[in-house]
Amino acid sequence: MGSMQSLLGKIFFDYMIVVFTGGDELEDNDETLEDYLGRECPKPLKEILELCDNRCVPFDNKTKDAAMRTEQVGKKAAKLRDQQVEVDSLKGYSKQEISELKEQMQNSYEDQLKRATEMVESRLEQRLAEEQTARLKAEEAAQLAQGKSNDEICKLRKDLESAQRETAELREEYENSWCAIL
Repeated sequence: MGSMQSLLGKIFFDYMIVVFTGGDELEDNDETLEDYLGRECPKPLKEILELCDNRCVPFDNKTKDAAMRTEQVGKKAAKLRDQQVEVDSLKGYSKQEISELKEQMQNSYEDQLKRATEMVESRLEQRLAEEQTARLKAEEAAQLAQGKSNDEICKLRKDLESAQRETAELREEYENSWCAIL
């Protein structure tokens, strides 16, 4: 790797793409190239992938369909070209400038996240307050209804007791006034 870099220069890795054959085998095993590399990637290969910013593509080498191969290569090349355009767009910046831009982007992201979090928290607090108010009103209404119900129960008990007394009095009166005719 060091000899390639010294022979071709660092710029070589800016345009390098690693092609992995056997993409069809990965697909047959329901596995992605990322899964495979994460599990079985030797250290020298990891170093090469890092040098070329992980530009790699799986290639289905078992297909007999030439159109499929052409399409496969075309799609992957377009994807990698788009990635390279992104890399090329940063070439005019120093590492420090890129680092500062990344830091600014991170700070901006954190600020936006903080504002969004505060907004959500504010809305949740407002909803909570509204729900607490509604709950208190419902509890108050329930207490009023319970009070009315208790009053009605007391009234009905008194009426029942009164009716039972009257019934007992009438029964006693009836039993005492009963006369037998001979």
